[in-house]
Amino acid sequence: MARTKHGSREITYLSVTVPGYRGYACWEDARRSDCALSEEVLSSLSDTVAAVDRMMREGAESLDSAAAGDLAEIREKCEIMAKFLGDLSVSPSAIEEVQSRDQAGRLAGLDYLILEKAGHINQSLSAMELEEASGIPPEGPESVKELVDDLNDLLKERAGLVAA
Repeated sequence: MARTKHGSREITYLSVTVPGYRGYACWEDARRSDCALSEEVLSSLSDTVAAVDRMMREGAESLDSAAAGDLAEIREKCEIMAKFLGDLSVSPSAIEEVQSRDQAGRLAGLDYLILEKAGHINQSLSAMELEEASGIPPEGPESVKELVDDLNDLLKERAGLVAA
């Protein structure tokens, strides 16, 4: 019962934060929720790529090679995740299985974590952009790279639940 309440709280938050998100109670809601979440995450990934491009362009002379390499890797991973997310299609049979195994709360929890992680990535990049005048610390892009890897793992876990 606690898991259901936890899932309900996440669905409520997501439905307020992500336009069109309705949870996974039925196939139509699942399809709409997947599309809405995908659009939100793709938009966030686009913002991430734009921030990285800006940082690389504006800090070209001051970036050390490690930070520049990390930023390029972040950009590449975001593009790969965007393609993965764009190619992913939700399967009615996978959603039926999620519903029959009472995993809608788990799926909503993953959606919440994905949205949260994407937001943390962009917040971290924004903070680094503000500090760029004093030089980007080498651990800055490295920590964002870890967040990007975490987001990728969450997206793959979610795909395992929603795709056939």
